[in-house]
Amino acid sequence: MTRLIVFFSLFIVCNSSFHAQGNSNEAFNDQLAKAEKALLDKDLSKLKTILSSEPLKSKQKNPKIKQLTTKVTVLETIINGNNNLTTEKWDDAIIEADKGLFFIQSNSSLFVGSEKQELDKIKLDAENGKKGIKSSSSTVTNGAQLDDLGDPIDYKVGRDQMMKTYSDEKNAPFLAFEKNKDTMNQENIRREKLVLKGVNDSQKSLDSAQVKMGIEKEKSIQSIDKNRKEYQVQRDEVMRSNEEKKNTIAEDVRTSNKEIEKELTTINKTNKERIEIINDNIDSSSNKRQKFREENYKQNEKRIVSISENQKDFDSLSQISKASRTEASNNNAQLVADNLKSLDKYRQSEPTKTKGSGLINSKGVPYEKGITQGVFSKGEKGKTQVLITRRVRIDENNNADIYLRNETPNTVTTYTKNGSVITEYAWSIESGNVTHWE
Repeated sequence: MTRLIVFFSLFIVCNSSFHAQGNSNEAFNDQLAKAEKALLDKDLSKLKTILSSEPLKSKQKNPKIKQLTTKVTVLETIINGNNNLTTEKWDDAIIEADKGLFFIQSNSSLFVGSEKQELDKIKLDAENGKKGIKSSSSTVTNGAQLDDLGDPIDYKVGRDQMMKTYSDEKNAPFLAFEKNKDTMNQENIRREKLVLKGVNDSQKSLDSAQVKMGIEKEKSIQSIDKNRKEYQVQRDEVMRSNEEKKNTIAEDVRTSNKEIEKELTTINKTNKERIEIINDNIDSSSNKRQKFREENYKQNEKRIVSISENQKDFDSLSQISKASRTEASNNNAQLVADNLKSLDKYRQSEPTKTKGSGLINSKGVPYEKGITQGVFSKGEKGKTQVLITRRVRIDENNNADIYLRNETPNTVTTYTKNGSVITEYAWSIESGNVTHWE
């Protein structure tokens, strides 16, 4: 029982600390998600407002905040560059483009979308503007080489890796708590043993005192008995040797007996008082321990109820989160299934040999006419954090359009065409009929 009380006490303390930390992380992640959404919407004013408010303001050294701040800087250069193009401030537009490209080059792992293409286009349009040449098309120039996003992977493999990475990061605090729980249990057991040892030592001390007093009492009684016997022998000898002194001796004996009885009574009284004091101390100690146990039991009953309520809240949130993720996954399930069928059919047929459009991938291979899809992952090896689907559409006139879909587990999936944000519907309609695969 003592072990259970100590364990629940420590568990409540750790659980309270853990939930407090969880609430803080939840507020941080919520604001971070809003900031990333504002970044995708290119709402610079809203984005700066969120970054300057709590809890993001007090966590400027956080790696995610640093990355977001870098992306904000690049977004500013894109917006300023486009504004300068509108007002025909060609030199200012080139300066902004070069500034943004420098940040992208210094932080290449952060920029997997179309930011570089947008800045390249701003710089090209500004240079053409200085020469009196106006921008003619929003499509990608043929002969250009696309950014290297790494080796293509299977979509399902990449998504499974991304969701596992997200799950591992999300469950890291729970796993750390479970790991530390064993250490806490061992510490509780150690402390319980110390408490039990103290109680046992106290009980042994009391038992030892009782035994010692009993021995002293027995010795006193034996000493009195010995004196009685010795006196009886002396009395008999006196009576036999001198009958005439019988009355005097008898009187002495009575006096001596009274003194002996008085002494014996005093000893018995003293021993009785000591025994009562010892018994009172034992009863008091037992009552205190019993009261302490009852109070701890009541406190733990309240804590158990609190734990149950917290668990119900956590289970409810988990169900809502699971339902949300399930709904999001089902939205693209049919399209993924259709593309997988097309992929299987494409892999089983002999590829069409054509010269292509002139637009080449990062390996230097030209794209063929039609729609070519490649799936790429960003993050540490085996720990996908961003899943990128790139579709390159080459029409009959060799015009090229680049479609990108960026997926992360905890933010909104975004779709772009040649660097401009589009809807999921436009993505599906314009690039959904995949004919080739990287």
